Amino acid sequence: MPNYNMIWEEIKWSRENGYDYFDFGGIYSLDSLDGLYRFKEGFCYPDRYSNFIGELDVVYDREKYNIFLDK
Repeated sequence: MPNYNMIWEEIKWSRENGYDYFDFGGIYSLDSLDGLYRFKEGFCYPDRYSNFIGELDVVYDREKYNIFLDK
């Protein structure tokens, strides 16, 4: 499971360089059956998760973006 090691190294680097937060990026829902949620939540004990308001998609190619949304 190389992703665990990669994320752990990123977290350690962030702490060594004075960062207080590490952004794992978003998830679709707080569903313990979702593997992505479980993966990210496992690194966040005891705080579990943070919610940041707002998200912005800057679209440069509307056709390709619409294809992405359909998947």
